[in-house]
Amino acid sequence: MTGSFDKTVKVWDANSEQEALKFDVGDHVYGLAVQSMAQTHSLLAVACGDQRVALLDMASGGRKHTLLGHRGPVHAVCWSTSDEFVLATGGADGTLRLWDIRRSQT
Repeated sequence: MTGSFDKTVKVWDANSEQEALKFDVGDHVYGLAVQSMAQTHSLLAVACGDQRVALLDMASGGRKHTLLGHRGPVHAVCWSTSDEFVLATGGADGTLRLWDIRRSQT
């Protein structure tokens, strides 16, 4: 997976060295995180430059949800290692937020 200031996220097939999925997230991408222990979802969390965290569904190729709450660019995303629904984000506003993605509130 790669994210870019060209406002896209790409998922690559390492065997064929080809792009498997491409998402237009609408703003600069500062970070990506995939939940490797997830049993019920295949979400990719994307830290965006416009105060959003985009949750992209790699199974369907679509946008699942957007998390709003930061007051500046989101610079970091990291999934919990003990709960597949908990996501931590850090932003330029100096805050760290913990999200339960089932409720989309901090």
